[in-house]
Amino acid sequence: MTAGPNVTESEAIIIVEGRNDVRNLLKYDIKNAIATMGSGIMPELVELAASKKTVTAKSLGFSTPEG
Repeated sequence: MTAGPNVTESEAIIIVEGRNDVRNLLKYDIKNAIATMGSGIMPELVELAASKKTVTAKSLGFSTPEG
């Protein structure tokens, strides 16, 4: 899994879809993102998320007719 450098130490993580999402967040100094790299969630990611105080998941897999 592609991840920012602070994923293991941070109290919070942001789960995103792919490697480019992690890289784009790094441009804005957000260093606690991790990518699923596909539609499945690996057991290691579940374990990591369970150890965090806050978990935010961003899905890019759907859209509305407006955009």
